[in-house]
Amino acid sequence: MSADELKTLREYIDDNLAKGWIRESTSQVASPTMWVPKKDGTKRLVVDYRKLNTLTKKDRYPLPLATELRDRLGGATIFTKMDLRNGYHLIRMKEGEEWKTAFKTRYGLYEYQVMPFGLTNAPATFMRLMNNVLSPYLDTCCICYLDDILVYSSNEDQHIKDVSSILESLAKVDLLCKPSKCEFHVTETEFLGFTVSSQGLKMSKDKVKAVLEWKQPNTIKELQSFLGFVNFYRRFIRGYSGIATSLTNLTKKNQGSFEWTVEAQEAFDTLKQAVAKEPILLTFDPEKPIIVETDSSDFAIGAVLSQPGQNEKYQPIAFYSRKLSPAELNYEIYDKELLAIVDAFREWRVYLEGSKYTVQVYTDHKNLVYFTTTKQLNRRQVRWSETMANYNFKISYVKGSENARADALSRKPEYQENKSYESYAIFKKEGESLVYNAPQLAATHILEDNHLRIKIQSHYDKDATAIRIRKTIEPGFTIENETYTFMEKYTFRVK
Repeated sequence: MSADELKTLREYIDDNLAKGWIRESTSQVASPTMWVPKKDGTKRLVVDYRKLNTLTKKDRYPLPLATELRDRLGGATIFTKMDLRNGYHLIRMKEGEEWKTAFKTRYGLYEYQVMPFGLTNAPATFMRLMNNVLSPYLDTCCICYLDDILVYSSNEDQHIKDVSSILESLAKVDLLCKPSKCEFHVTETEFLGFTVSSQGLKMSKDKVKAVLEWKQPNTIKELQSFLGFVNFYRRFIRGYSGIATSLTNLTKKNQGSFEWTVEAQEAFDTLKQAVAKEPILLTFDPEKPIIVETDSSDFAIGAVLSQPGQNEKYQPIAFYSRKLSPAELNYEIYDKELLAIVDAFREWRVYLEGSKYTVQVYTDHKNLVYFTTTKQLNRRQVRWSETMANYNFKISYVKGSENARADALSRKPEYQENKSYESYAIFKKEGESLVYNAPQLAATHILEDNHLRIKIQSHYDKDATAIRIRKTIEPGFTIENETYTFMEKYTFRVK
């Protein structure tokens, strides 16, 4: 250790001994210590409990998701952020278990009498305490993630009452705030990686800066770090999945050596540009109407969730888009449009289920307007119908030119990178008949459908290729109910 590190270590030991947080130990096991740099340039002593954690039974008490917490802020105009001082150390170790926390230093062996940072069950234990202390206020005027607390209100008078109530609750259990990290009665603040204001949410400025200064990845691990960081903010980036496709492809194990392509550089730069715009998303407000705009293309689906913002103009709350899977590429356009709606409702279930307003769904596929009343549904559509039965919604037709936001998400050229799917349907219609769609060999799984089964069976004896194939079937090979050709439930296309 350097002279400065030894000095800091001595101060840490003396200070914590005086507070009664640690004591000298005779434990037969001990964990090593290390130094971690802090934002201000100083260093913090950390005990490496990784080996102890692997032997510890895990406390499964849930931690809240940051994405869920931010959705509670709809209608809030004033905020107070609190940061607790040494919250973990207010929880004492169970008597007789202190020896497990022993750590070795240049000046001897010590063990904690209070809960230290680094134990695998420490976050769950502390979250349980905070939920019990703040239970009357959670999700009504307060959200809490470990030692970070955000109080929110719709007006200043109410905010004064809310902040006072929460401070009193914390004081009763000797939980104290760190004034230097608190902000009281502000209209904008940083919380859990976001800038929160009455206008909505946007990415924190330091996070935006980190993305813009990110250097070109040279290994798969470096690229995964970048994608993991940016993915946290994907709901802010229109068409994120499409933009990132060429980058995510580079992380696949079967790609061989890591090769940074022109397409990858373009995607890398595009993601940076999208972040640089610092888009603002509204926070969801259950007291306002909801609009879902959806669209599909041959290769992807997209959706936009919106609510009225300032001047009652609809503004986005979140964007959603993804590529279609190989099986989904075979869907008829009707089913692709329907899939876009079902996927959007699944993605935003917490907003849409139980909405006090009828959710208005806008699509540019006119036939979908009749989805809720049609009687002729295939099995896939029946499953989707059961999913949608949980929601109160109305589907309306809108011209493609007026549905530009969702349309753009589903038609990004990056989604078409897989050149092996030049033809997406096994058959195509010609009049009342079904014909092969392209001159190639392909094997595709077909979901059972009575109408399709009958058409396939009726043409077995009329199609020259099918007749030729059936004549070459080896003895002992069976065809299940004359429904599928070869290999259980797979239909082969040969031409």
